Amino acid sequence: MAFPLVSAKSYPKGKVAVIQPQRSYFVCFTARSGSNLLREALSATGVAGRPEEYLPKDTLSSVAVGQRKAEWRQDWANRPFSECLNNVLRYGTTPNGVFGMKVEAPNLRYLDRMLEGESGVTPVSLPARLEATFPNLRYVWVTRRNKVRQAVSFFRAAQTDAWRSVLSQSIPNNELTFNLQLVDQYLRQILREEAAWSEYFTTNGIVPYTVVYEDLAQDYERIVRGVLEYLQISLPEQYQFSAPRLQKQADELSEDWVQRYQEGIKRRHTYQRLVNLPLLLRSPALRRAFFTPQLLARQKKVRRGVTNALSRTSGG
Repeated sequence: MAFPLVSAKSYPKGKVAVIQPQRSYFVCFTARSGSNLLREALSATGVAGRPEEYLPKDTLSSVAVGQRKAEWRQDWANRPFSECLNNVLRYGTTPNGVFGMKVEAPNLRYLDRMLEGESGVTPVSLPARLEATFPNLRYVWVTRRNKVRQAVSFFRAAQTDAWRSVLSQSIPNNELTFNLQLVDQYLRQILREEAAWSEYFTTNGIVPYTVVYEDLAQDYERIVRGVLEYLQISLPEQYQFSAPRLQKQADELSEDWVQRYQEGIKRRHTYQRLVNLPLLLRSPALRRAFFTPQLLARQKKVRRGVTNALSRTSGG
């Protein structure tokens, strides 16, 4: 199915003049969720836009290696927003009129601010303003089941500055250091941003198409075809999916860090429980709500274990 490009038109209220495609989608993601794997697959089709990270970044992740001199990189801070947006729409739209863009949760605040209505005018919701600029907007949410591995990948990429890895590219062989507090920091950022996406979707009645990284890595072509079907984009006849250029960066070191993080968090929780116990016992309300029920449950478990043991002994 082909979607011809339409002529430029003005954003409502005359605020921003933009070149508009016929249909659009956001790849909604958090760092190290597998969004680049999906981006590469969609861009390679030639009919699903070019979903790059066009918007200015304000998160812990840095600009990806190999993208610093990309032609679509521009100075959002010192050039008119309308000019930057026009460039993004022009670059990110394939000839059939489909536009794609990767968007992080913090980018929503930026878009909300830049696309806000004029003062004195009845407020318009952010999704409505987004669709006025990005017609027929749909959302593809890329997430990852194992958040600890995602945080470890985030932490490691921040040290190596290797945010993408292609099959012909070697990973920088820097000396890497594990740090529990920093991995935890990255994990919390991931969880906050995922919660922000969830709140945005729920508040605005949006049901995104969800792509799980682990499924994408295991069944690449089937998952990508599902995304294209959701976006109502037909592939060219005889189109053949190539093997992904991006390679998995996790290795034995990553697995070691995952285990060290889990063990460290377990020790931390044990210590915190011991430190917190005197405070819990001092408060009648906390004792009733937390300590007494747990104590009774453990006593019941012990009695049940003793009863079972005696039953087995007598039966023998």
